[in-house]
Parts: sequence; C-alpha cells; structure tokens
Amino acid sequence: MQVHQLLTMVACAGHLAFAILAWQRASQSRIAAALTVLFLDVFAWNFAELAQELSGARQWGLVDRFFSSLLPALGFQVVVSFVGKAKSLQRLVLLAYVGFGLLALAASFVPLRYAWWWRLLLAGAGLSMALAAYLLVAHARRSVDRAERARTRLILIAISIATLVGSSDLWLDKIGLPRLRVSSIGMFMGLALFATAALRLELLGRRIPARLLCYAALGGVVGITAYLSAIRWLSGPLALGVLGAGSTALLLGVALGELARIRAAARDQTQRLMLFGRWSEQLAHDLKNPLAALKGALQFLNEERRLGRPLDARAEYLDLMLEQCQRLERELDVYQRLARVEPVLSQGSLNDVVAQVLALQPFAKRPDISLRQELALDLPACLIDRDLVASALENVLQNAYEALTQGGVVWVRTERVLEGVDALVLSVQDDGPGIDPRLAERVTDAFVTTKPGGSGLGLAFAARVAKAHGGRLRIDSALGRGTLVELSFRQGGEAARAAHVGDVLKPRRL
Repeated sequence: MQVHQLLTMVACAGHLAFAILAWQRASQSRIAAALTVLFLDVFAWNFAELAQELSGARQWGLVDRFFSSLLPALGFQVVVSFVGKAKSLQRLVLLAYVGFGLLALAASFVPLRYAWWWRLLLAGAGLSMALAAYLLVAHARRSVDRAERARTRLILIAISIATLVGSSDLWLDKIGLPRLRVSSIGMFMGLALFATAALRLELLGRRIPARLLCYAALGGVVGITAYLSAIRWLSGPLALGVLGAGSTALLLGVALGELARIRAAARDQTQRLMLFGRWSEQLAHDLKNPLAALKGALQFLNEERRLGRPLDARAEYLDLMLEQCQRLERELDVYQRLARVEPVLSQGSLNDVVAQVLALQPFAKRPDISLRQELALDLPACLIDRDLVASALENVLQNAYEALTQGGVVWVRTERVLEGVDALVLSVQDDGPGIDPRLAERVTDAFVTTKPGGSGLGLAFAARVAKAHGGRLRIDSALGRGTLVELSFRQGGEAARAAHVGDVLKPRRL
C-alpha cells in the first residue's frame, strides 16, 4: 500500500470518527448536525477514491465525483450556521444545494473529459468558498472574544486548505501541471483543524467527555475496517452496491434523525405554549371571582363610612384597599392581554412609558450595574399600548441585567427614524459578554434561553409586542461586544393597521 493510500485510509477513519462525534453533540452545538453531514460526505468521497485505487473498479470514480460535487454546498452551510446567518441567508444556501446537487447528478452521466462540468464545479466551489471566507472575516472583525476569533480563524484556514488542496486532483492537470496526490493531505489537515476547534475551543459545546472521544475513534476504525473488508472480499460491482447502499442509508438516517429531532422540538414548543396559554387564562379566571367579591365588600364598607357609621380606626385604609383591588383587576386584564398580545392602542408618549419603567429600576437592578438613558426630546405622540410596551421593556432590561454577571452599563435610548416608514425606536444596549452567534437568530423563539433556569419567554414576548405595533425586534450582538435589542413602533394610523395585519418594519442598519 502506497503512502498516500495509507494516509487516505487514516483520514477516512478520522472523518468518520468526527462525524460520529459531531452527531453525538447535536444538542450542544448549533452546527453539529451540519458538520456531521459534511464529514460523512468527505468520508464517502475519500473512500471512493481509495476504493478505486485498491480495486481498480471504475464505478468508484462516479461515487468520488458525486460526493465531491456536494462538498462546496455543505461547507458553505457550515460556515453560514457558524456565523449565525442561517435564517437570513437561507435562500442562498438552498440555491447552493440546488446548483451543486445538479452538478453531482451530472457527474454520474458526463465524462470527465467534458470541460464544462469541471469548470462549473471549480467556479462554483471558488465562488461559494470566497463568500464563506468573506463571512468568516467579517465575523472575526465583529467579535472581540478571543476563543470565538480563534475558532473563526481555524475554520477559515480549514476551508481554504480543503478548497485549494482538496480539489487539486481536478485542476492541476487541467492547467498543464503534473497531478499530485495531495487531496487526502488537504482533507486530513482540514480535519485536524476542525478537531482542534472542537477539542480546545469548544466548537461542539463545552467539554467533550473522554468516553465519547473513545467511542467516536472506535467507530471510525470499525467503520473503515468494515468498508475495506467489503472491497477485499466482495467483487467490484457487489462491493460498490453494498457500500453504496450502506452509505446512503447512513446519510438518510442522519438526515431523518435530524428532521425527527426538529419536529419533536417544534411539537414540544407548541405544547408548552398551549399549556402556558391555558395556565394564564385559568389563573385570571380563578383570581377574578374572589377579587370581584372583595371589591363589592370594600365598596359596601366604604359606603358605610360615607354614611357616618363607625369604622373609625380603619377608615384611612379603606380607600387604599379599594384602589389596590382596582389595580389588581387592571393588572389581571393586562395579564390576559399579555398572553394574547392584543394591543389596546391609545395616543401616548413613548418617552413617558420608558421614564415610568426606568423610575422603578433602581429597586430592580444590582448596585454594580449603571443604568443610563438617552431619550430623544423631539419624539411625537404615537398610538401604543402602554402596558404591553412597559412589560416588553421590563423583560428586555431584565435580560440585560442578567447578562452582566460582572456588572457593567445598560443604555436605554429612544429615537425617531424615517427610513421608508415613520417609526419610533426603543433600544436597550449592554456591554456584557454578548450572545453566541449560533444562538442569536433563535433567541426570540419561545423557550429558547441562554441562561440556566431561564424561561425563554422574555425576548419572544417583546418581539410579539413590537410586531403587534407594526414594528419589529432586532438584535445585534457579538461575543465580547455586548448586545443591542431594538424595538420599533410605527406611528399614526399605520400602527393600528399593522397591528391587525402583522406588518413588519424593514430592518435598519445601525
């Protein structure tokens, strides 16, 4: 066995082991599932090349070309997920899969001597990896967290090596240079960089247990041994069929398992939302009846006092008790509306709502947190639901306080923007550690939280409040640079119409 074949075999075992490791960490890392599919594809590609050399069966060349054609799309998805752009670039990722999927299918029918196929593949791979490199560089510049920047650099180097060296077998001889068998070296180096990011920089979540590493390594060794044994003892077409079916079943199993996990999570979230809604309705129902009786009794006692009947020592408390009961009744009405986020719009000042909330914050925040406000003096009156907006602001402020575990500064700002629509903007910014970019796109989903014991409902509720006012909630965060949460509200009649049709403001760049 030649040196490059031995290295390819070791790389195949490593790729399979890393795929197993990533799959086991799917609940710990947002990019684990994408990395699993990527390294399974790399394993299939490298093994097909090795099998063609060992068996001499030309059919393995078709497998080689098929799986190698899918690599740019898979690598691009990993990068997009890593930088936290999975939602915003979803269409671009889908376009990459469609384009490279068509090239993968064409690889099974088009002879390699036709220049258009490999030129399209190289051009597409170069374009997708250039865009991936741009996203990684921009992400590194935005982040001041050392570990995040180190992870970004490793991934950038890995995809650069994998693209240039891994595709060398295809393009070296096309430009008149001698073909060097270094693609396996390039993929092995890429694997080593990803492994470093996973083990030392927590790319796959916190602390990977040694037992899991042993299981993954054992799985890689057993897998490559089984595949090589099939080539050794089975005829070429039969081995190709058996291993092809096995590999396809493995990929489908991973894909179906991921879909099942996503559906289970969505079903669990729906059930929890339904339970939360029923609980809030039941709580309001159970408390309103005794409050109604208490209110009637207090009104009677107050009338008795008005008529001069003796309630001497307790008279000063009666009005206060009645006032508090009315307040509790109003709060319960608000609580019911909070569950449904049904705004009751009235003309009011956003600055007044913010000032009212901030007046209570000295009792809510810790002494090591400084709260600063910058309220625009020229804000016009607008149609808002004061209670909903106040509750949304309290939730966002609470998140900011909890993020500042070591203390810090929180800024609350209001301003007016005129970009396509007339809107008022309320923003809360902290100088805390920031949000993991792999999680930032999902923090407004119900029950998604970054804090142990958190409910995951605060930002989800704030987003619903902003949308109910015809606006949107926008989050700008980077590790080490803090977090900015921005809620926008449309003005005038547009706000009332948007509250019914659910219009969303166009994003604004800060």
